Amino acid sequence: MNVWLLTTEFPPYFGGGIATYGAHLSRLLAHYGHALTVFVHDAEAAFPYEMRYDGPTRIIRFPDDRESHLDNLGPAARLSYDYADLVSRLITAEGAPDVIETQEFNGIGYFLLQRKHTLDPKLQHVPVVVTMHGPKFILDSLDRAPAYRLPDWWTGEMERFVLRAADHIICPSRFIQAALDQHLPGLASTVIPNPYFPFESVVPAVGQGAAHIGRVQYMKGITVLLQGFQRLWDQGSRLPLRVVGGDSFFHPQNQSLTDILTVQYQTYQDAGLLAWEGSLPPDAVQKVMAESRIVVIPSWFETYSYVVIEAMMQGRVVVASSTGVQQAIIESGQNGFLFPAGNVAELAAAISAASALSDDGCRQIGEKARQTALAMTDPERVMAARQALLAKVLNQTPRSSFPFIRVKPVRVPDEKTASRRLSVVVPYFNLGRYIPETLKSLTAVRDLELEILVVDDGSTDPYSIAILYRLEQCYPLHVIRGPNRGLAAARNCGASRARGEYLAFLDADDRVHPDYYRRAATILDHYQDVSFVGAWTQYFDGSTQLWPTWNPEPPYLLFHNTINSSSLVFRRAVFLQYGQNDPDLEYGMEDYETVVRLVGQGFGGVAIPEPLFHYRIRPDSMSRGFNLGNQLYLYRQLAEKNREFFRLHSADLIQLFNANSPQYLIDNPSWPPPWPG
Repeated sequence: MNVWLLTTEFPPYFGGGIATYGAHLSRLLAHYGHALTVFVHDAEAAFPYEMRYDGPTRIIRFPDDRESHLDNLGPAARLSYDYADLVSRLITAEGAPDVIETQEFNGIGYFLLQRKHTLDPKLQHVPVVVTMHGPKFILDSLDRAPAYRLPDWWTGEMERFVLRAADHIICPSRFIQAALDQHLPGLASTVIPNPYFPFESVVPAVGQGAAHIGRVQYMKGITVLLQGFQRLWDQGSRLPLRVVGGDSFFHPQNQSLTDILTVQYQTYQDAGLLAWEGSLPPDAVQKVMAESRIVVIPSWFETYSYVVIEAMMQGRVVVASSTGVQQAIIESGQNGFLFPAGNVAELAAAISAASALSDDGCRQIGEKARQTALAMTDPERVMAARQALLAKVLNQTPRSSFPFIRVKPVRVPDEKTASRRLSVVVPYFNLGRYIPETLKSLTAVRDLELEILVVDDGSTDPYSIAILYRLEQCYPLHVIRGPNRGLAAARNCGASRARGEYLAFLDADDRVHPDYYRRAATILDHYQDVSFVGAWTQYFDGSTQLWPTWNPEPPYLLFHNTINSSSLVFRRAVFLQYGQNDPDLEYGMEDYETVVRLVGQGFGGVAIPEPLFHYRIRPDSMSRGFNLGNQLYLYRQLAEKNREFFRLHSADLIQLFNANSPQYLIDNPSWPPPWPG
């Protein structure tokens, strides 16, 4: 079996729970003769990537990609793009692996899965499995972080898509599986404990004092831990506590959590009861664990705590909150102690009970803990479960519906069409200078029969009027002439005269990549629940920037447009029945309103993450004429015309506005907003 792993951490370059998982997975697969290639981002690596072997495991480290178009993506999105791009290059060079595994955390698998589900030939048939480590969209709220602040909220949306789009999800504990079902119900998941090596461990002598090993972070329960110990210390306990772990920022008080707690608990530190030891290397962490009598894990949320497993393997007495893997394997009073997360009184009682144990009592509980951990992480069992899952994934029927996050798709109308496959409607008003270039781009389209309809919306420029007659002699196009009624009416007119099954709009000064319409038609052929397709947009003429567009889904779609709505390929029947441009939006955004209206009715759309549409930047274009006054008016019209859709997502929209800025100031959700500072 050939496995490729996408991870943000891998030792010795990084520590942490994800790195620990990667190290143990590498040992597990190597032990059973399977090949593993690890892809890990490292800013210190040489461009384009460095490759080395650690035994049979191949490790590919890559730095930040300096391609100019990636400057348009924020850090998390750019990192995800880099993973997908490097995987694609290696598939071209050496073929696809049996399976790709990625984490959901930070959305690093987003572009890999977006490419796969927009039918990139290199990735379309490669199974992708996600192992959960703890998604930001859950953890940020628990950590009292500004969860709706961009780009963090958008990274959470990327994580949601990764989980929706995976062929299967591995949940290391039933606790995280239950959380997944609560936030994203109905996904295919299997509980398989994370691997742990070595198979056996050395049990040190009974130690002294207590240790907390984990970040100094609200979500990790550090405030509850110190409140519990304060109760005991104030009652006369002399049990010392060592706090091992890096610092974190506490947003509600706008400062370092260690700084806050150091001041708050200075008295106990001066009395020798509390020691802040900061972040330590792995061997030093193991030494602290071995020297401690009790290891306390008080987290509000754990996916799979390797600290719990390591402490149990060392025969330590573990006091843990009833989350994560400890919820399933610790029987309070038998092989450790559990308490309800956040309950200070029960935490203090559990620590008191653990500290009251004799040395023999500690050894007995510690040995039961070790046997429990060994049984759960038994490599034969874990490997068998993973192989059975892979066999299941490889035999799955290919997905016939797109993995939308929130859109609840409806069945699209059936339509019998003439032989023409795709109708391209080109609205035209006094653009004779540009339209030859636009039509030339259409001649490069391959493997698709086109019907080209140019709708002359009452042009007044003599040159623009005359050139259309000449172009009719050069290109297989049909010109529809009429009075000036505006862009929306011109598009609707062309759509009503079109005969293709699919319908594209192309402004008379823009261009398309030769592959765009073929890729869009392939997606619409494949997914019955996809009603329109877009792509990334490359600006030209007045700008060289790239607009990375995204699948349009609520609530963010109602906050800001995520897709180039003037460049889409639709199912013609859907557009005619449900999506025609509204002429009332005379100052613009008529195409954006169409997208909002379609998505609100369950007609979903997707964005191909490649720059396949080329948008000319002209100083005299309609979009260049936007100002604060007409934008505010248009956004008001947008909300009034789709009032129920906005109402359904009003709570999220209020949070997005509060956390970021007015929508007309936002350009890209993967970057921080310009306001507030």
